[in-house]
Amino acid sequence: MTPVELNNSVRLNSFDEKLHDIEMYLNAVFNNTGNPIFVKDDQCRLLLVNDAFCKIFGMSKEEIIGRTLAEQVLPDEQDHFLSIDRKVLTEGKEILCEETLTPIGEQTRTILTRKNRFVDSKGNFFLVGVIHDITERKQSEEKLKLAASVFSHSCEEISITDEKATIIEVNDAFTRITGFSREEVIGQNPRILQSGRHSPEFYTAMWKTLLKDGYWSGEVWNRRKSGEVYAVMKTISAVCDERGITTHYVSIGNDITAMKEHQEEIEHIAHYDILTNLPNRSLLADRLSQAMLQCRRHELSLFAPLSA
Repeated sequence: MTPVELNNSVRLNSFDEKLHDIEMYLNAVFNNTGNPIFVKDDQCRLLLVNDAFCKIFGMSKEEIIGRTLAEQVLPDEQDHFLSIDRKVLTEGKEILCEETLTPIGEQTRTILTRKNRFVDSKGNFFLVGVIHDITERKQSEEKLKLAASVFSHSCEEISITDEKATIIEVNDAFTRITGFSREEVIGQNPRILQSGRHSPEFYTAMWKTLLKDGYWSGEVWNRRKSGEVYAVMKTISAVCDERGITTHYVSIGNDITAMKEHQEEIEHIAHYDILTNLPNRSLLADRLSQAMLQCRRHELSLFAPLSA
């Protein structure tokens, strides 16, 4: 072997080693990518898949290579996958689509798939795809939609504040019951609803319980925008993050004004004569009982003057 041939041989060996190293690096990146990746031929048969792809189907590469993706899913999904693949291979345009994927024997997943056509130096068509499993995201979105629906259509007034008790959202029932529009209360403190019937100590005790237990429930008298005072059975709950730090407060209130008025009417009927509207014996007995109890507390005798 001449020096030139020897030099060429060394260079070729070095080039082969570099190619081998590059192939190893690419293979490592390909298989350690969290998202499933696949390559198909022009007949939609799988030629190359990574480890994440095998994991989502619960199959080995040997079981997958040479087959179509349609063979691995439920019958009602097969035509969909094949039609999308053929469209990409025929038109050569990238497609990003959200679809359901149900590997045989596995649970249904919601995936976002990006598919594109690749043409090699010989003019052969290949399809390259990347799958993003968005199942958890879709489930979270559905829960949020449900929560939003409950929030919007609830008959109870609901308000949400940040950790500093600044109102950031209210529902339709809140605006209907209080008379304030959403725009009028966003950024305000809930104290704008205070009626003046409760002492500062009442609210201090409320916040003390809320900060201690993360929850408070009780009867509150508020004031509507019109100035009318109304009763509300209110529940306030703290919302915490994953660290246990309070980030928001959710207040839910049920207008019980009508119930309170009805209760007062019943009490009035029980203690006053219907015809004369004068106090009856029940009220007299009640007042006498209260007076005697008060006297006992002060260690006084109600009938002391009579025996003197």
